[in-house]
Amino acid sequence: MSDPAQHSGFGQHPVEGSGAGTFNPDQRGLAGFWIRFGARFIDGLVLALVGLVLRLLFGQSAASGLANLVAVAYFTYFHAQPAGQSLGDRVAGIRVVDADSGGSIDYIRAFIRWIVSLVSGFVLLIGYFWMLFNDRKQTWHDMAARTLVVRARQYPAPTS
Repeated sequence: MSDPAQHSGFGQHPVEGSGAGTFNPDQRGLAGFWIRFGARFIDGLVLALVGLVLRLLFGQSAASGLANLVAVAYFTYFHAQPAGQSLGDRVAGIRVVDADSGGSIDYIRAFIRWIVSLVSGFVLLIGYFWMLFNDRKQTWHDMAARTLVVRARQYPAPTS
């Protein structure tokens, strides 16, 4: 049986004895702070528009809970797809991948990533700024879900 990583273009940068798995993109392939900020900003605009529509349809109190459900569904669904991209990620040219294999993540890990992203932002955004000091540019939610955010041009989603 052949290795799926061979066919998806991933795993070409192994690190011997690092415990980091076989996927080790170079620093240029990892998405930095500002490009990730831009992608999240675009996603925020999309979700704000959805929230506005929900407020118009259901009123303020009902819309708040619905908007949160939409946000969790949005990030969980899009990050668990083979492309690993929300709409903002697609515009910014980045994608979320498994930190060990470079492949896509499942819905459970995408959900965990979203939940911990709330914690990442809870105290002065420290969990987001953590990527500035992490050699794999991982935020707290990346570490919790064992993901990396990479540039899609250098590490494209598998085709088919």
